[in-house]
Amino acid sequence: LLQQERERIMRDLHDDVAADLLTLLHQAEDEPRRHLVRETLGNLRAIIYSLQPGQTRTLRELGRVWQEDFLRRCRAAGVETEWRQVDGSDNIAVNPAQALQLQRMLREAVSNALRHAGPQQIRVEIRLDRLHLLLEVCDNGAHLPLNLWQPGKGLHNLRQRARELNGQVRWQLLRENGVQVCVFSARIPLYEFVITPATAIRKHPHAEHLAA
Repeated sequence: LLQQERERIMRDLHDDVAADLLTLLHQAEDEPRRHLVRETLGNLRAIIYSLQPGQTRTLRELGRVWQEDFLRRCRAAGVETEWRQVDGSDNIAVNPAQALQLQRMLREAVSNALRHAGPQQIRVEIRLDRLHLLLEVCDNGAHLPLNLWQPGKGLHNLRQRARELNGQVRWQLLRENGVQVCVFSARIPLYEFVITPATAIRKHPHAEHLAA
């Protein structure tokens, strides 16, 4: 019964809401409106995908989708971009619910930089260490010291999304080539994902200690 209801919701979202958004996209008279509709349509597609249990995609595949969205948003804001995704992500299978959380973290971190810091460049890096998936967003905008940040809904949502994947987030103000940068990083345990036998990590209550 639950699966039937999910399928009904997916059909309604796809056939009604997505169709209406496509109509708005064709009718939009200027690029800012078209950009907003494209973003909304992309968000809707991500939500529809998250409702499909059992359908996994590789981290590499998802990265291509996220990169396209990242480049489009930064281009519209006149911000330079850099995207780094290391080898090994073809071996990481991500289910729909996980994909939605990761995408939301990436989008929110980029949005925070664009909205609050006025950066000239934003860099996104997705990489793996022995036990974690690491997602980083680095920008060279103007930031207050971390102790003066006011915790808002965006920061809370980033922490909550990471917790739902048994992960953690943090922010750092560092210097790169003499320029201050803000680095948002999310660390998600690899045991949350389906991975190839060669790199398989079993969920273990003391996994962090085993890495030492």
